[in-house]
Amino acid sequence: LNPDYLEANYNLGSTYLELKQFNRALEQFKKTLSLNPLYLAAHNNLGIVYKELGQYDESIKSYKKALSIDSNYAEVHNNLGNTLKLMGKSDDAINCYKKTLEINPDYYEAHNNLGVTLMRKGQINESVLCYKKALSVKKNFTDALNNLGIAYNLLGRLDDSKKSYEEVILMNPNNAEALSNLGNLMIDLKDIDSASSNYEKAYELDSKIPFNLGNLLHTKMHLFAWKDNEKYLDEIILRLKNRAFCEAVNPVLT
Repeated sequence: LNPDYLEANYNLGSTYLELKQFNRALEQFKKTLSLNPLYLAAHNNLGIVYKELGQYDESIKSYKKALSIDSNYAEVHNNLGNTLKLMGKSDDAINCYKKTLEINPDYYEAHNNLGVTLMRKGQINESVLCYKKALSVKKNFTDALNNLGIAYNLLGRLDDSKKSYEEVILMNPNNAEALSNLGNLMIDLKDIDSASSNYEKAYELDSKIPFNLGNLLHTKMHLFAWKDNEKYLDEIILRLKNRAFCEAVNPVLT
């Protein structure tokens, strides 16, 4: 690699970013910008890296630098919203997503992100409209369809919620989040056996989903599946040794 070859440095940084090697990506994007301070995509990706490293103030600085070069860069407005959302600045994040959509009304990720932020603010009906808009642009956008299922559940529209989760799983049987969410819904529908089955499938795909392991253990106890209980209880005990996993034992059943 020629250390002064602009595109090689940028592409290497992008590869590191995709591999989630964020410190290496940071180094490459900084090198890219030392060669060309006006490289928009490098400023944008640097903002993403800083966000992933938890350096939110630096992330915002990178995005604002990109926008000072091109104020109509839709992706940067969207990404800036993502960082602001993580900082708890929901209203500012909403403004960013709306700006993204002013520039590009078909930016389906921004519709989804706007929906998530509105849903967290309790504006559930408004979030439904956002998810539907995202899906009108990209019908197989499973993130929006999964979030639509959550919104329907919050609105008490349980049949619509179930349909949304099942559509996600039909598109991607390995979508652990949708399986876990469907498990939660089955609890609401008093179908403990189905709930347990979905929790178990989700656990096999991704053992780190918040609350899923505790919910799985609770359904197994409810079904008197003592042999399975021992396995999952041992896992919870191991996790309790690390406080970062304490959320795993918060059950949905009482």
